[in-house]
Amino acid sequence: MQHDLHSLRVGVAPTRREVFSNPLAVRRKETVLAKMAEFEGIMDFAGIYTEDLNPEGLMMRYAEAAAVQKKFSAAQADALFVPHCNFGQEEAVAKLAKNMGVPVLIWGPRDPAPEGTAGRPTDSQCGLFAATKVLQRYGVKFSYIENCHADEKIFQE
Repeated sequence: MQHDLHSLRVGVAPTRREVFSNPLAVRRKETVLAKMAEFEGIMDFAGIYTEDLNPEGLMMRYAEAAAVQKKFSAAQADALFVPHCNFGQEEAVAKLAKNMGVPVLIWGPRDPAPEGTAGRPTDSQCGLFAATKVLQRYGVKFSYIENCHADEKIFQE
């Protein structure tokens, strides 16, 4: 089905891996949702908000995919955007994408370089690799935005 952008309803499902720092993931979610708000009027969004899933408003468990699907189906989402706010939860992402059966776009912010020998606070690029592998296993077609910051031109385009 063809849609012009003015009638396109996009379900936005930010995701995070539980083992990574949640304050940073929540800040990343807030940043991307603020950026998405700039596109309102161009596209309509059916986003996940804090009260929908958990206190963070981030999809982090496989079982949460069903609740997100129910919300997006009720909102008649035409497409799915999954920002990985840290590594992400690839099985939940794939389950949601497969069950929704709509075009899927994934993205993760560029991770900061680790300081010295310290580990990374996030690893969204690796999470995107994991998610795309599982999406392929589920037979889900998807597209992606290369790792970048939400305020970069490539994200807006």
